[in-house]
Parts: sequence; structure tokens; C-alpha cells
Amino acid sequence: EGSVSDTVDITATVIQDGIAPFYYDLSIGLACPEGFSVTVGGVDGIVSEGSTASFTFTAVPATSTCLSSLDFSLSSSYALAGAPVKFAQGVSGGTVVEVSLPLPPGSPPSTSPTPSPTTTPVATQAKYICSKNMPLPTTICVEGSLAGGDCANENENNGCQKGGKRCWWNPACLGGDNPPPITPSPTPSTGGCPVCAPTGQPCCGTCIDSGKPSRRGCSA
Repeated sequence: EGSVSDTVDITATVIQDGIAPFYYDLSIGLACPEGFSVTVGGVDGIVSEGSTASFTFTAVPATSTCLSSLDFSLSSSYALAGAPVKFAQGVSGGTVVEVSLPLPPGSPPSTSPTPSPTTTPVATQAKYICSKNMPLPTTICVEGSLAGGDCANENENNGCQKGGKRCWWNPACLGGDNPPPITPSPTPSTGGCPVCAPTGQPCCGTCIDSGKPSRRGCSA
């Protein structure tokens, strides 16, 4: 029935289908291959023919090994060693009733733990450009140099070279080689021929761009 963490409760219903009741103490037991075994008394309280009673076994291991091979049996302190109390059905002449149950709904699947994500630290380094006007930070990283010469002190905008130039720094450039410069988008193809200015069209011949306006243009 209900599940608690990694265990389940199993309820078995016993029916009295004999003519006379069992007049001595009688218990019902439950066992499974994982070593789980428990006994519940009170089966002798089922007196009338056709009467039923339910017996609950708690904290049964909720594993496929246990639930797929459950054994129910009866026991009494008055039963002789060679004459065990038997069910009306079951194996071994009725001494054991075997039951197989599925895992309860909602049981968490056994999965490997998900490893924690790891991050790789990014190394940065300071670079500078010696110029009169302050360049863009990205330009410093692409075209700049490491500390040295007139700009040996990182992050100090002291003078360098001549003409009022200063050391402009960017302390957060990525380490390693300089990043590749930005490549401008290609211009539209003209078919391999230069554009003739008077017409604005490709000209694979001779472009006449002077003289009388009527003669200007592309000449084969």
C-alpha cells in the first residue's frame, strides 16, 4: 500500500474458508530474499466460515529483489514440526504462498548523481597603447603591448614617447595571444573588374572618365 522513503507497507487479507476455526494461536509471516522477515498474530481470530481479516506488514524494503519474491506462511506454537499449518493454496503443499509485486508508483529511479558543473578560470593581463588620444578598451587588447619601456608601470597613465602621448591601459585583456582583429565585411563582388566612375558599373575594358560627357564610360 503506502510507501515511506525506501520502504512500503503490505497488507494481506486472509479468508476463513474451512468448516471449523483454528482453535490455537495462529500468526501470518512475511519474508523476502533480502533477509526481511516479520510475523503478525491474530489469524486465529477469524472464526466464522467466509470471514476475512487484513494484516499489515510495515517497513518492507521497496526493492525489486524483495517485492518480486514475497513468501507468506502460517505458524502456531502448537503446530508439530512435521505437521505445519497450511494455506488452502500455495506451494509446498500450501505451507507457503508466493507473491510478486511491482515497485510502488513514484519510487525514484536509481540514477548516478549528477556531477556539479565546473568552471575554468579565465586569465587576464594588462596591456597598453601609447597614444595622444584614449583608444577603445578592445583596441588596447588587440593592438596593445605588455608593460615595458615608458609604460612599465601597469595602470599608470604616465607620458610616453613624444607629442603629448600617454600610456592608456586595459587591465582586463584575456591572457595568451592577442585576439584576432575584427575583419570587415567583404564588399559586394564586381565580377573581377573595376568600377567605372562615370557609370558606377564594372568595366573590364577602358574606363573613360574625362573629356566630353558623351564619350565618358566603359569602352571595350
